[in-house]
Amino acid sequence: RRISKNPNADVGKVVEILAKSFDYVIIDTAPRLTGTFPSVMEQAGTILVVATPEVPCLKNSRLMLDTLNGTSPHRDKIKVLLNNPYRTKSTSQEQAARILDRPVFWHVPFDSLAVQSVKEGKACIELKARAKISRSLVDLARTISGEGPAPKKILGLF
Repeated sequence: RRISKNPNADVGKVVEILAKSFDYVIIDTAPRLTGTFPSVMEQAGTILVVATPEVPCLKNSRLMLDTLNGTSPHRDKIKVLLNNPYRTKSTSQEQAARILDRPVFWHVPFDSLAVQSVKEGKACIELKARAKISRSLVDLARTISGEGPAPKKILGLF
């Protein structure tokens, strides 16, 4: 089949086909509200706006959220994920929520395993399933899927 003159429509069709074939489809888009973004957003069950807790990123994320809130009939699908990839002191989760004027849905904590993961080209959970970041990402996936966070295991002698 030939690609149409409207690549955005083609992306929408691909997402539609994927959604029929798989329970979950994850799409990482550019941080722009043009191009393929609108067709992908139409079909999304959840839209995660990922921000790091630095003021410039929070400012840009706030602008994106304001634009999405003003133009989107899908406000209830839009959630904020705060990614803390650095050990340095940064804006707290509460301060970030205030700046974004929206609650933080999920917070991915700092874990040096993330750097190792990138260097080795493997998922954090492959390298160390019990690491803080691995558990957080698994709990995020379980929460979005409706399963809720994994039950806490009690370690002990019994």
